[in-house]
Amino acid sequence: MKIIVKSHSRPCGSCNVCCQGHLVAEIFKGIEIRPGKACAFLSGGCRIYQMRPNVCRQFECEWKRNSNIPEWLKPDEAGGAVITRRQILDYNYLVIVGGAKPVLSKVHEWADAYSKMDTNNHVVIIGNPMKAYSQDPKFAYMVGVKEYGV
Repeated sequence: MKIIVKSHSRPCGSCNVCCQGHLVAEIFKGIEIRPGKACAFLSGGCRIYQMRPNVCRQFECEWKRNSNIPEWLKPDEAGGAVITRRQILDYNYLVIVGGAKPVLSKVHEWADAYSKMDTNNHVVIIGNPMKAYSQDPKFAYMVGVKEYGV
């Protein structure tokens, strides 16, 4: 079964997990956000929301843009796991970046089930543990993941 992305851009609401140091970005020439380093302007919400840079305005996690991702996988409800879409060669895949805590087991279970729905569904979880889910054994090798679920 092939998943067709239905985009309707769900609202972030109070979720700001993408700003909490799970992703990599540079804003305002030199202020970096990276794993373990939250945005310097995040304090009870975004202090620069009205003048936030384009990288912030344009970012949408995969949960927000893809209504096929279950509601419970909203980053602030899934233990801080942020889902993005990436591509390497001919592989389009989802990357789930965990927060400070280990990625929830139910996120791993969803990734495993999702990868088994279609041969083109691939998921990499970056966290503890780091694992790839795919029906294609070459995929884990290409993305450099040692643990592999089929």
